[in-house]
Amino acid sequence: VQLPLYPTEIGLEPYWDTRYDPLWSVIGEVGLPISQHVGTHSYLSNLMHQDPTSAKGLFQSLPPIFMSEVLGSWVVTGILERFPKLRIVLVEAGLGWIPYYLERLDRMQERHGWNTFPGMIKQKPSFYWYRQMSATFEEDEFGIKNRADIGVENLMWATDYPHPDSTWPDSQKVIRQHFADVPIEEMRLMVGGNAARIYNL
Repeated sequence: VQLPLYPTEIGLEPYWDTRYDPLWSVIGEVGLPISQHVGTHSYLSNLMHQDPTSAKGLFQSLPPIFMSEVLGSWVVTGILERFPKLRIVLVEAGLGWIPYYLERLDRMQERHGWNTFPGMIKQKPSFYWYRQMSATFEEDEFGIKNRADIGVENLMWATDYPHPDSTWPDSQKVIRQHFADVPIEEMRLMVGGNAARIYNL
């Protein structure tokens, strides 16, 4: 199930609104992952028009960073706590930023006493990531080096064909390079096994 990345940008309520609860319940029960493809909102759209670089390089570099807002929205607002069967996949957002953001969320919960406020999540934020979220990536050597902190079973390699980020026609070469120092069992999970499990293939 692919849903808009930022529902408020198209006039819908944010996903933590309880009006969505029946939808989350059904999606979780039938085992359909929710896909959140990297994209833009009004800030990034405005930046795209202001970007002084000829290739829109500033704009193109930032969407994965803004995906942290999406991750946080599913986790911190308690959606995943209330619907433990719900599965969220962050698509084409890369990996390298995830362990830092998870560490920051966990620290914020501890430092700011999130668990003392009514309605806040009961577990560490990273708990919900490991249990219910995943991310796809094309080329992310830093992320692969830090795969243990992200969760090997939470990662799915993709070719992104036929987009400009695609590894095609060198996908086999990219796989060999990216996973050269990775145990074969972990590589098989990230290249296909996790996707087969998450998407019930």
